[in-house]
Amino acid sequence: MARDLDREVSEQCDGGFEVIGQCEFVAKGFIGVGAEARMQAEQVGATVVLFSLWPAKLRAVKRLGDGSIDLAAVIADPPASMSPKGHYVLRAAFLRPNRSLQRTASGGVR
Repeated sequence: MARDLDREVSEQCDGGFEVIGQCEFVAKGFIGVGAEARMQAEQVGATVVLFSLWPAKLRAVKRLGDGSIDLAAVIADPPASMSPKGHYVLRAAFLRPNRSLQRTASGGVR
């Protein structure tokens, strides 16, 4: 779970990982994100999955010109409380070790 997904993805990439996929969607009710994320990660070859989850009012969910969800609008108009029957915006990033950073026998990067 990541508080600032973009920052944590950047840190992982600086640490030798690469992003191989991302997704975002609106879900209803508490969902078992961890189990689904692990299954999806296995299918796409990711070794790390970072995700963020925000409670949301459906009327606050807007799409930007590129089709992504406007998180600023979701955050600006939060629900009064979290509910097992409420809606949530989920963003996830799938990462794996950067294959272009190959280790030499001495441990250096070439």
